[in-house]
Amino acid sequence: MSNITEKEIQEAQNAWGDAIIEIGNRYRNQEDYQAYTKEVVPTLYAFGERDVLFKPTRASVVPFRTNLDEALSYFAGSGVVAEDVGFALQLWHNIRFENFKVIHDGNTAFAMGHYFFTDYNSYDELKVEYTMGYYRNEEGALKLFVHHSSFPFVPNN
Repeated sequence: MSNITEKEIQEAQNAWGDAIIEIGNRYRNQEDYQAYTKEVVPTLYAFGERDVLFKPTRASVVPFRTNLDEALSYFAGSGVVAEDVGFALQLWHNIRFENFKVIHDGNTAFAMGHYFFTDYNSYDELKVEYTMGYYRNEEGALKLFVHHSSFPFVPNN
């Protein structure tokens, strides 16, 4: 298969952001957001296809998620992990990525940078750092198999 392109990474990042926003929209509109989350997260992440390393931003008691149920809990608060309130349920107006650097390595690629989450109600912007690793599966789809997300370091003054 061909190398993963910059355009494909941007499309995967946009799909990820759109999915997080849509989970929140369905929650806000009192639609079945849990069913949608169960449908969309497997299109974004490689759970069940290969090992996945996922370190969500707002996770401390269970900081590392290695299976689909734990990822679903993080995004939609399904209750599998007690600390999860549903990151997507905070309601985001927009999510944009700024890649600092992308490393292409054949069937895999890694992107590192900042993503910005615009709050649905206040329009305040939350800046978060990420490293995401993608691979092309046998069907040709890009899937995340590494996702580390954290808040920028703030030194004590």
